[in-house]
Amino acid sequence: MTRLAGSLIGFSFIVASALALVLPRIAGAAGLLAAVCAVLAAGTLAALVVASGKAVRLLSGAALGAAACGLPLLAVAAGGAASPPALLLAALVIEPLWAERGRGGLLASGAAVIAGALSMTAAVLLVDAGPVHGWYWLPVIAYLLGVAARMNFSPAAPIPAAPEIDLLAASGIVALRLSDNGDVANVHGGARPVFGVADDMLLGSGFFDRILVGDRVAYLCALQDAKAGSGATGTQIRVRVAGQSAADAPAYRLFDIRFLVSETDVLFATARASVEAERLKGELEQAEHRCEAIGVARNRMLASVSHELRTPLNAIIGFSDMLLMGLFGSLRDERQREYITLVRDSGDHLLGVVNSILDVSKIESGAYSITPEAFPLTEVLAMTSSMMAGHAQAKNVSVHTEVEQSALELVADRRAVQQMMINLVSNAIKFTPNGGAVTIRAAASHGWLRLSVTDTGIGMAANDLQRIGEPFTQIQNDYTRQSDGAGLGLSLVKGLAALHDGTVEITSAPGVGTCVTIMLPLDGPKAGGEAGARLIPFGAKSTREGTDGGFRKTA
Repeated sequence: MTRLAGSLIGFSFIVASALALVLPRIAGAAGLLAAVCAVLAAGTLAALVVASGKAVRLLSGAALGAAACGLPLLAVAAGGAASPPALLLAALVIEPLWAERGRGGLLASGAAVIAGALSMTAAVLLVDAGPVHGWYWLPVIAYLLGVAARMNFSPAAPIPAAPEIDLLAASGIVALRLSDNGDVANVHGGARPVFGVADDMLLGSGFFDRILVGDRVAYLCALQDAKAGSGATGTQIRVRVAGQSAADAPAYRLFDIRFLVSETDVLFATARASVEAERLKGELEQAEHRCEAIGVARNRMLASVSHELRTPLNAIIGFSDMLLMGLFGSLRDERQREYITLVRDSGDHLLGVVNSILDVSKIESGAYSITPEAFPLTEVLAMTSSMMAGHAQAKNVSVHTEVEQSALELVADRRAVQQMMINLVSNAIKFTPNGGAVTIRAAASHGWLRLSVTDTGIGMAANDLQRIGEPFTQIQNDYTRQSDGAGLGLSLVKGLAALHDGTVEITSAPGVGTCVTIMLPLDGPKAGGEAGARLIPFGAKSTREGTDGGFRKTA
């Protein structure tokens, strides 16, 4: 394609110069100017269309037909078959073979010769031969010099042999010879079966332009490593491939690119479609879609089951309270009161689990809405301490609250913040042995509120910290087996913090204790209310070791 564009531009200038010598006698100055401008404009426009890759066959055939009809007329007007411009008829053979090597160029040149012979016969009958002048040799000499230059500096010279790779025997591989600046100087192996385009479309910067923008940096880095002498280097890139037919849209396919410098310091790049990688990528996408579908079905099932459980649980708890209060008569046996109390407590616990499942499902599915408002943080912390006082007293665990002056007010969903603090303090008390301590701290700086709950409990190891925070995930050891729970507390905290554009950080060490820190924006999330409802994935984050020997996880 590059050779064809060069032929169109170069030959149009040769024909224009020949017309400038011949036409003044026939058409005058005005006709000469019009003819020269028309030839130059047509040649330039045709070259631009060819460079765009559109209608190349049609345009090349039209240009060859115009030359087969026009050159005989020019030769006869310049003096006949014996005049110097008649030698330009050799272009009907040279240019098709130059633009397209092989059978196509040979057929085109044969057809052009036949059309040129017929045009010459007609021109002899229609046009009177003019005198022959010596300066008619100028365009002929210019054309012959151009042909000689193209033969000496052909971009289609054979690729030197590279002993490191067998370019000829490689099946499904396109070999590219690169110039010093990284442009493609030659293509070997056939680009059309692999990329769906002619070889000329990859010359120059054509191959680089077809690489996906996001993969160009990796391509250039591998190319630079090869030029620096790092040996055979390679990478995987996505390259735009044309469809099998004109109706098919182009698509990007994954290719293995390998750079190699031969013994003659010639830089090569081989491109082969990564079929296995594309197959695995497709299977991965299908697996991800199946997982998403399973997750949606699970959330719907949990929400449906949870709703069905809440109604009978509320009835069980309500009737249990009525029996304990003696509204329909006193209980004669103390064991009756004990059993009814167990029923009510079990119902309360199960209702709490069901509500937690619903909240987790709503957060993960994007159906949980928050309503940010300004409220005193001290009220939320005081209510948390009051609600957890009985639990802490039963385990002989002290609960302390430290609030700095800068953290007196917060813009957030009050119910969500209350739920986060209750879950964290409840977990801290649950996993702190008798006689331990739990500390709630609140401080603000640089527009962020830092809420932390620290305990002197059992702590967690690195492998446990990696899994904590996932729904229904619990640490299994002798101590935790004594405590109830469904493993949803930290999941809720993480999801609610994410809805507020906040983060959760857990620092822990076995036998030392655990510190859970929530970072929330003081001015509230960027999108509040219904706009704040969005998908919050519960993916596990990696852990890192702290300077104190503990481990830290941020979500």
